[in-house]
Amino acid sequence: MNSNYGINELRTADELNEKFTAPLLTWLSSNGYEIFWHPIKMTPMFTHRYVLEELPNFNILPGHVVHHRDKNKLNNRLANLDVMTKDAHDDIHLKGAPNRLFRKKQT
Repeated sequence: MNSNYGINELRTADELNEKFTAPLLTWLSSNGYEIFWHPIKMTPMFTHRYVLEELPNFNILPGHVVHHRDKNKLNNRLANLDVMTKDAHDDIHLKGAPNRLFRKKQT
């Protein structure tokens, strides 16, 4: 599923600050994704998932992940994000890496 709805606005935690009254606490996850503390839900959230989940009538289904098209984990522009199944995502990132231990076995 393509999440590019023709909107190229930048949606980073800095810009999300405008939505909340206090500055957001942000940090990087151990694998390099931006996380922010959601002051209303009182929980940490991945910025790239939040950007999509804030779209009207949009829900990331179980078993689906958000992919950064340019592989830059900090580029959370809506036009850079795609939603796809975990298997499809693994195929993109594991292509050409048949010797990796976590590569899905071909049947």
